[in-house]
Amino acid sequence: MSGIVNSAGSRSGVIGTTELDYEEGTFTATARFSTGTPTITANYTKIGRVVTFSIVISNIASNGTTNEFSVGGLPFTCLADTPIVIGPTYNINSPVATMNLRAKISGSQVYCPFYWSVDDSAYSIATCANFDAADAGISLSGSYQI
Repeated sequence: MSGIVNSAGSRSGVIGTTELDYEEGTFTATARFSTGTPTITANYTKIGRVVTFSIVISNIASNGTTNEFSVGGLPFTCLADTPIVIGPTYNINSPVATMNLRAKISGSQVYCPFYWSVDDSAYSIATCANFDAADAGISLSGSYQI
């Protein structure tokens, strides 16, 4: 649909009098229960009721407890449960080598908890102990409705 909005952001005749609801920027994501000073880069694009985001967190150094590890501070409240794509991770302590790290945003929330799964039917909560290495890091991205 190229050509609908020109570089100045004005409307074209294709849309008529309807404005595009477009916004992009950064937001302050948080690594919940991090005891260090993680480096976090968080960006989003909102088009209408769909928000697409990416977050990269390095130097997590969580407190090592059994508290649920999650990333908070998403820019908008999520409408419904939404799975999130997890990109590269490093120095994350998997409880079992065959388990995969997964994440989702629950409806009406602005944070993203993590869980471990072997076959996507059974899971266990990822805890701060899984992210306690000083140089632990993770990247995640996704889109959700608001």
